[in-house]
Amino acid sequence: YTTLTPSVDSRLIYCDFTAGLDSNDGLSTSTPKKTQSGAYSLLRDGYPDWIYFKAGEVWSGDKWNGSNLWNKSGRSENEPMVLTSYGTGPRPKFLTNKSSYWSINGSSSNPPLGNLAFVNLHLYADTWTGQVSDDPSAFASVHPTENLLIEDCYIDSYQVGISIAGSGGLKQNIKIRGNVIIDCFSVAGTVGHGIYIANTSGLIIEGNVLDHNGWNEEIPLADPSVFRHGIYLQQDGSNSGHLIKNNIIARSASHGIQMRNGGTIYNNLFTFNSIGFLLGGGDAGKPGGVEVDVYGNVIMHGKNLDGSNARGW
Repeated sequence: YTTLTPSVDSRLIYCDFTAGLDSNDGLSTSTPKKTQSGAYSLLRDGYPDWIYFKAGEVWSGDKWNGSNLWNKSGRSENEPMVLTSYGTGPRPKFLTNKSSYWSINGSSSNPPLGNLAFVNLHLYADTWTGQVSDDPSAFASVHPTENLLIEDCYIDSYQVGISIAGSGGLKQNIKIRGNVIIDCFSVAGTVGHGIYIANTSGLIIEGNVLDHNGWNEEIPLADPSVFRHGIYLQQDGSNSGHLIKNNIIARSASHGIQMRNGGTIYNNLFTFNSIGFLLGGGDAGKPGGVEVDVYGNVIMHGKNLDGSNARGW
């Protein structure tokens, strides 16, 4: 895992739902804040501040500042703002209901947000049943974003586990490492992926387990479809330089990976997907084609998409 160390001037903030109070100063394990919003209020934009959430604790419906929209950055890639855990026990768990856990929304005319690391957290969309009026993601960006690390998190039952959208401007240096991303689904449209990435350069997806994404046999209409994948890398001009290595990608609704714009797929295990991976563009091909390096992978146990869409490739 990535070695992260507080800086000399980092503010260390502690949050414990059971023992904490938002009237506490939040600056020690004996005086923790209670809520995410209480801890978030102490973060200083542009500083390498840390929030430590108590291991084994559960937060429900608590948002950053009355919403799930985030608007603070760390100092630099080497001095990020960090959200992680402290103590022993299971990852701190956040029941986000039908909402996203972390989301930024803006436009390319606004400064980028970034220099952020989210490490060792459990994120669960506990009341999401596929309603088309909701679109929860554990992490979602519709804004210029840079130097974002998502590592060692457990992401469960979102519409899209991690969604880096094409709109809002360029995203750069996104690292998704060592996570478990499972059971993401939708009942309508072309959503329902473990990971969706567009308009991004410098992406690393490494050492993750993605399982049973794109469908949910317990939810009516949350069926597998040709549009729902373990990982979907969209085709656009800036979506390039991707490295996908050392992952286990299993039981996706359709493709384990749909890589429209090229990159490297190395040393992964694909199992029980309808198609292991697809390389290249769709209806609108890229002039000159795309460049892909694919090596060292294991592909096994193909399955049909459904009764009327044979796959198993």
